[in-house]
Amino acid sequence: MLDLLNRFKKPNDPLDNLKAAQLWWKKIQAGDLATAHAEVAELVNRFISSQPEPNASRLQALLWLDDQIQPAQESLIVQYVQNPRMSKTIESRLWHQVMGLAHHMIVAYLRFIRDPGRAEEGKDVPIKPATGPSIEPFLSKAMARTLRYLGLQAKFQYFRFLAPDKKFWAMVNQIFRFAEVKGVDSDSFPLYDSLRQRASSSADEYLQIMMLSNLNSGALTPRQMELASTWMGMWSHHIVIEKHAKPGEHQFYVDLSGYEPVRRVGSKIPQGNISRCWSTVELVQQIGLIRRTLESGSKSTSLDDSFRQPGALDLLKHIESWWLPEKLVQPQRHADRVKVKKMLDVMQGMHDICLHIRYDNERMSDLEKRQDADHDEMLDMRQYGFVTDRTKQRKVQAMAEHVQKHTIGEHETWVVENESKGGYGATLTLVENDWVRLDTIMAVRPENTDHWHLATIRRLSRLPDGHMYAGIQVLAYAPVTVDIKMRHARSSGYSIDGIDSSSVTLSGIGVFTPAKSNTQKVNGLVMRASDYQLDKPMTLCARGKEFSVRAKDVMARGTDWVWVRVESDPPVASS
Repeated sequence: MLDLLNRFKKPNDPLDNLKAAQLWWKKIQAGDLATAHAEVAELVNRFISSQPEPNASRLQALLWLDDQIQPAQESLIVQYVQNPRMSKTIESRLWHQVMGLAHHMIVAYLRFIRDPGRAEEGKDVPIKPATGPSIEPFLSKAMARTLRYLGLQAKFQYFRFLAPDKKFWAMVNQIFRFAEVKGVDSDSFPLYDSLRQRASSSADEYLQIMMLSNLNSGALTPRQMELASTWMGMWSHHIVIEKHAKPGEHQFYVDLSGYEPVRRVGSKIPQGNISRCWSTVELVQQIGLIRRTLESGSKSTSLDDSFRQPGALDLLKHIESWWLPEKLVQPQRHADRVKVKKMLDVMQGMHDICLHIRYDNERMSDLEKRQDADHDEMLDMRQYGFVTDRTKQRKVQAMAEHVQKHTIGEHETWVVENESKGGYGATLTLVENDWVRLDTIMAVRPENTDHWHLATIRRLSRLPDGHMYAGIQVLAYAPVTVDIKMRHARSSGYSIDGIDSSSVTLSGIGVFTPAKSNTQKVNGLVMRASDYQLDKPMTLCARGKEFSVRAKDVMARGTDWVWVRVESDPPVASS
């Protein structure tokens, strides 16, 4: 009889209690991380759909399972951030995997934090189960993790140059406000036992969300935004959220009853229903201390390894200047935009860019040769009174070679809607321009001009109608394609068949940007990022001439290229 009853007994849901969750996890963790991630997302989604009664046992099970899946979630995030050149298919898959789990976890936690029936009205109602233990001891961690997932959603929207909507910001503000009401906003604890991170709180998570929203301007790559997010996790305790505004001391303001993120304010702070303010003085001092340590070359063991990554110092300087207390509310532009409507030819791919710029360079040389041909015609007229057939044939042949050399390749044409000194702004369709990414190197040729400029994408933002806006910065108006010869500065200690590797010359191709043709007013070189090394001696070859230079500091960089300042390297006098 007992066996018969057990046969018809409804099996426990894995999220009914902690023991059930542990047994279920033990069955699925034998597979790979991606499969486990998908199974957890599906389980939480089923849990939401079944609408079970919120109680302490279920919340404890959800918290435990969330902890176990974090290594898989972090693995997907790292894959997304560290592979900027992945295909659109892989990008979309990773993006939806991360965002999907975040969405399910947020909705699941909200069932314990507030009444789901009144959530749309924005009214927080803590759940008090009729029987059983109280969920109050777990609410602090549940709210902090909900804010962590909301921050992840915001960050992944920034990765695609999207902006969270008003409903999103209302939810973030409401959850933090509820944490304040419960008196747990500053409760600090390790958010996940499975991850080695510093202790956090609802206030820390809220500050990270808000400061990243302020930092997001469409000019940072996913890798830079992820790095800034990591640093904010270390820095948030340098900011104190205050209820009473202090004009002249506070630089940031948010209304917890509103539908907007934090915004920068001047001496006059708005009056909101539930306003919160803070200052970045202590934060900027800490950032400045780290920057000076890196600039001095000190090998301090107290610094996290993330500060020593390539490009970290440049990002650190950008963040420091962005959050300076005395920074203007609206940063001034270097040059005003002017509304225009003109066509802009665009060429992508380093190889094609170098090829077309080289043809421009050769065309200038061809022009000189054609002028020599005109000189030959003048000599014929003086000597014979007419132009000889030989001179005519030579001129026709030179023109044919010129046309053949300069009628090559394919390019796109964009419609420019605004222009400034040193750049352009254009609205593009997403479908036809899926190759466009932040810091993409390209060549541009405005209408009514016959030569290519070197440029890069400096700013991107998604528009709601299937378009995106691209801000284009011109790096050089008269670039020169050069062959780059790099010689090892010293012996590596290895030899092949008796040949010392120090004598091996490595060759590549790049684009030289003369000082007079770029806004930086210094001589620069665009080259492969893998070939760059500070103070590396190089020989640049162009138009039959060679120049010895040394690579100095980086002025701009992309996924696989750098724009470095170069200085002439005078030959060493022989003794």
